[in-house]
Amino acid sequence: MTIKDLRLIEDELHRTAFGEILERRLGPAVVIEDEQGPLCLGAGVVLWPGVAEICFIPIQLRRLASLVRRLRWLLEEGARRYGIWRLQACVEVGFTKGQRFAKCMGFEKEAVLKKHHHTGNDNVMYARFF
Repeated sequence: MTIKDLRLIEDELHRTAFGEILERRLGPAVVIEDEQGPLCLGAGVVLWPGVAEICFIPIQLRRLASLVRRLRWLLEEGARRYGIWRLQACVEVGFTKGQRFAKCMGFEKEAVLKKHHHTGNDNVMYARFF
């Protein structure tokens, strides 16, 4: 499946009533790209009104400044569009690069969630407020 295929699926889904309901609850799945190609995959889930959780998987770390600029804009725009005042993300305890990236994106460390990761490891909960 290509990025173009994902966009076609997303476009088709958004044209349906089901897509509108789904987007309000799940939020978008996105590919962040710059002029040189894809940088990151991401998705968000609205947990309850005003609160959402996100997940991002970097593809191209060599263009980190470009990714940070675009992702900061996306977070702010997404928070505005979906009425989010709290955005949260979990990072596995041992994944220090992910924790630094969360801090770089304006997230604050809140707590350690025991046995929260799908592997049974602990996660660190980060939150950003708008």
